Amino acid sequence: MSTDLTPRNDQQRAREAAEARAELLRLAEEQGVKPFDFDEAVGDFWPEGESTDDFLAWLRSVRDEGGQPRRLPE
Repeated sequence: MSTDLTPRNDQQRAREAAEARAELLRLAEEQGVKPFDFDEAVGDFWPEGESTDDFLAWLRSVRDEGGQPRRLPE
């Protein structure tokens, strides 16, 4: 790999980066990929009245049982 940083090489790298970005955007559009919306993904999924300690206890029990999941306490 050359480390020549002449303006011509900078322009070539910029052009290649722009072409790669355009190709990614084209593929995303073709495949129906949309920007990720973190606020939409967060949601309200944690059961009311359940603490993180309950979850950690459940997780430890799953790991102790060799990975056989069981239901969280109601």
